[in-house]
Amino acid sequence: MLVELAEGLARAFRGRRVGVEVRGWRVEAEVDSIWLERNESGYRGRIELRSVDCDGFQAEALSVLADDVALTTQSTVALIMSGIEIRGRSALEPFLARLDQELSEWNLCVAENDLIQAAPSRGSGRLLLRAEVRDSELEAELRAVRFRGVTLRCPYWLRLTRKRRLPPFPEGVSVAEARQRETGIEFRLSMPSFSQAFDLDRVRQAIFSAGSDRSA
Repeated sequence: MLVELAEGLARAFRGRRVGVEVRGWRVEAEVDSIWLERNESGYRGRIELRSVDCDGFQAEALSVLADDVALTTQSTVALIMSGIEIRGRSALEPFLARLDQELSEWNLCVAENDLIQAAPSRGSGRLLLRAEVRDSELEAELRAVRFRGVTLRCPYWLRLTRKRRLPPFPEGVSVAEARQRETGIEFRLSMPSFSQAFDLDRVRQAIFSAGSDRSA
């Protein structure tokens, strides 16, 4: 059933824009490919998406990889994945907007020269930073301080950095890596497991309808 479902979805929706509800989040994206491969314990899978919009967070591309993929039919049909890694590319602004929601004591936005401006929720100063994340630890390098319209820049030979752990994200998601690349961000997230119940008959009808539209 799992192989039939993956092949049907890949055939019907490749190159099409789809919208689904995942754990209360509205996700819209263009499906590039759906891939499933047998391994020693069962199946592993990969989904490639483009032009992703996840409840307002936008990514140019997103790859979802799972070490183990299975279906359970014990009361309801559910997709179960474990060992999940999510890789993506995003413009800097939407990525900061999402991160800003998790950091209540700071307000983040994009400054000139693709620096990150961090303003304390209580205070008047502004910090201009370059930052990256590794294993859910944020490392920020101070490039300048802005106060009452005056900007004091750090000399190139002075490297002032600070590290802090990011707070836990919903659903057990952790940021394995996030790096600035020119005007954007390349990121890698990890998630121990995920399950989603669905109506198998509705999914099959959606595949049939999408296939009929293509043939027409």
